[in-house]
Amino acid sequence: MKNSNNHQPNREPKKQRRAQILAVDDEHHILDTLDVILKNKYKLITAKNAAEALEIIGKHDIQLVILDLGLPDMPGLELLEKMKEINPQLECVVLTGDASLDSGLKAMKSGAYDYLVKPFDVDKISIVIENALERRNLWREVRYRRLDDENKQKNIIGQSPEMKEVFELTDRIADTDATVLITGESGTGKELVARAIHEKSIRQGAPFVTVNCGAMPKDLVESELFGHEKGAFTNATHKKLGKFEIADQGTIFLDEIGVLPLNSQTKLLRVLQERTFERVGGTSQIPVDVRIIAATNLDLEKEVEKGNFRDDLYYRLNVVPLKMPPLRERKSDIPILVDHFLKIYNRKYAKQVKKLPDEVILHLENYDWPGNVRELENIIQRLLVISGDSEIALEQLPLELIARSTSQLGRQKSFNLKHAVNHFERDYIRRTLLKTNNVQKDAAQMLGIHRNTLMSKMKELNLAPKNI
Repeated sequence: MKNSNNHQPNREPKKQRRAQILAVDDEHHILDTLDVILKNKYKLITAKNAAEALEIIGKHDIQLVILDLGLPDMPGLELLEKMKEINPQLECVVLTGDASLDSGLKAMKSGAYDYLVKPFDVDKISIVIENALERRNLWREVRYRRLDDENKQKNIIGQSPEMKEVFELTDRIADTDATVLITGESGTGKELVARAIHEKSIRQGAPFVTVNCGAMPKDLVESELFGHEKGAFTNATHKKLGKFEIADQGTIFLDEIGVLPLNSQTKLLRVLQERTFERVGGTSQIPVDVRIIAATNLDLEKEVEKGNFRDDLYYRLNVVPLKMPPLRERKSDIPILVDHFLKIYNRKYAKQVKKLPDEVILHLENYDWPGNVRELENIIQRLLVISGDSEIALEQLPLELIARSTSQLGRQKSFNLKHAVNHFERDYIRRTLLKTNNVQKDAAQMLGIHRNTLMSKMKELNLAPKNI
């Protein structure tokens, strides 16, 4: 989706939460030294042995561990392995009293970021910690921003007045933290709009996490959203981070929000109000800085009336309402959507289908598209899969589509001749103008008429640019 506003935001990025570091060492003076070095920049938690360290790892969101290999109750490398089982994203800097390379290299092979020999240099340990945390953040970003080539090609396509309104609204709200509620039928592109808002915002470098509320088992919804502690329920063998924790500093997209169970709605409302949550089985409040974008194909006002959705949550989510138009209300976008999907699936299936025959386009434009843009994409993909290298035939369209389109065309034939001619001229001129990006001189040339004639026809057929 192209951004019509080329301005750069002036706002400073939000202040990041201080990283939590766990220092594990049985020497008090080492812990005291680390506290002096790190307390102004990080939140430091200390442990004197492995048992304390494992308990802390299970309760707190630790980003990095400074680990002494010579602990009294467990070998340091064994402890590192156990901590990594609890939190695979954990970074570790090892401290060792062994001046030889052996212990440090073994630690790095076991997953440590780096090692330092005691007594360590203050400047050196500060740099190593900073680099380790930076690597963790980079891996976190890669993990949740990695998209396959096909997803990268997907964006929001449209030149219709309805879609221009959507583009303008997303441009206005992107650089804010306002909660957005996207409504519309299935297949209209609600997730694409949510992703576009995120990518235009100051949170664009942070995760965009998608949650399909309708696909989660009801008994696991809260665990998926907020995470759980080890032993919180049967089979909870280790601590798990929830989607909100993963999305911290970024955006969480709650799709199909209308089917969220009522008890989970209560907890979500608390996150919206207080910006904190508890993991399932936990007791501590975890702060979270995340933008919430929700989407639904249900009428939430009716769901509120039925008692299926909390009214206070609805009002919290509906700060900025954004409605996605169904494809049947923006049929002028069908030709450019077809071109877009042809490019994607020509590349995917090594085909050379440059365009669809006019009779195929006619049926596509007269179909009512209950599945919206997603259905159109699936049909274009199907046509290229079953076609030859470069040609598509009308009979390759699904029979149901042809039948419903033919029925619509039959209703149009009830027009008198003047109405039929006007309908054809309006559609043909509109499509030509779209092909030329509304450059009337070029459109007149393609139509084989004088520009003044085109302008007269546009006025007669109510084809002012805003109606194209």
